[in-house]
Amino acid sequence: MRRFLSGAAGALAVALTAGTAAAPASAETAGPEAFTTVVVATGASGQRQVGTSTVTAQGVFNGVGSVVEQPAPGDPGTASREDLVFPAGMLHLSAVTQRSSFSSDPLTCVFNAVVTRRGTFDGGTGQFAQASGTYTQTTRDWGSLSRTLDGSCSLDQPPLHDVATSRVTGSLSF
Repeated sequence: MRRFLSGAAGALAVALTAGTAAAPASAETAGPEAFTTVVVATGASGQRQVGTSTVTAQGVFNGVGSVVEQPAPGDPGTASREDLVFPAGMLHLSAVTQRSSFSSDPLTCVFNAVVTRRGTFDGGTGQFAQASGTYTQTTRDWGSLSRTLDGSCSLDQPPLHDVATSRVTGSLSF
């Protein structure tokens, strides 16, 4: 009886190994995905500089990483590009603004903005080299505008500081 079980176990091990070897090197993963991002920036030097950023992913991919805003020379002002960087790889996002609102207090120069975008996951590196999909993004940004020489709030300079939080939801394949 032991000899039979041992032979059967050996045959099962060979069959499972053969099945595994025949499987594709990497199967596509697809499904719903949500990212929550926070970006803290300053414009005190006259140029926007990101001080810290974080992204949390939940869905077909789970992880924690950082956000890298990508300048897009030649893109229209409604375009947005950013990379979400995780230990498993970098995911490229590109989007176009659908709606936006902005308000500021002329006495304190504190502002609030809300932007809604639609975009695509456009590949990346590592695990996300073949990533694709679509998403919607809602960003809420608040902070302090710099002042002009006459003391009014400047809309031509980067904010002295701002905190932007985003929620990205969509369908991701990689």
